[in-house]
Amino acid sequence: MRFLARLRHAVPCLAVLLVASAATRSARADILLSDLLGSSTTIDVGSLRFENFTLDLLSTNVPFDLSLITVSTTSTGLLFTPQPGALSVSGPGAFINLEFSYDAVVLDPTLSIDQTRVAVVGQVEDGKDAFAQAGANIYQPIPPDLGFNLLGSIVAYVDGLLPDQLTDALDYDPQPTVRIEAQIVLQSFDDGPAGLESFSYGFSTSAVPEPSGLMLAAVAMGMAGMGRVASTIRARRPV
Repeated sequence: MRFLARLRHAVPCLAVLLVASAATRSARADILLSDLLGSSTTIDVGSLRFENFTLDLLSTNVPFDLSLITVSTTSTGLLFTPQPGALSVSGPGAFINLEFSYDAVVLDPTLSIDQTRVAVVGQVEDGKDAFAQAGANIYQPIPPDLGFNLLGSIVAYVDGLLPDQLTDALDYDPQPTVRIEAQIVLQSFDDGPAGLESFSYGFSTSAVPEPSGLMLAAVAMGMAGMGRVASTIRARRPV
């Protein structure tokens, strides 16, 4: 992802780790990101459940507070909204690198997740060497507890030197659950400010094929293959 190359020039920083309350509850209204990370809170959106929120990394050399970011729901996922100016950097070398993870799980056994999207709303002054982005690595859990298989990555950003890419999406084979490794990066290499007003992650689901439908599809593919073999044999048979 783009920020990996640019962050090599960042000045040494302070790493901060957050441990939140372990209370188990379901969030029905807006919740602070600081209260969500490390807790057992779950968030349901239609047929999807978001759970197991963990803070992986918070690295910054500017004042930053996770309690200034509110998490709410959209029709397809989660919206993260900082208070005005809370997620911004300004000045040479200023940066914020936030990484957190969570699971997206399908509650309806007839559905599977087949797409993840990211979108950002942000501001960077044109011509300034600064950017603000939200991205994610999407993983497929490998049972039993053997780790994760990377399905792909997405990233959306505003940039003072490059054309903005405000949305991105990844399609993948249907999954009952995926692990989202969210990565939020803001970096200023000169005096130009860069900030995010919001970022969001959305998900699409599709119907799981019926077993009978799978059998019919397999039979149809087999018959089509037999037809191709037969036509090849007839084509090669001398007249």
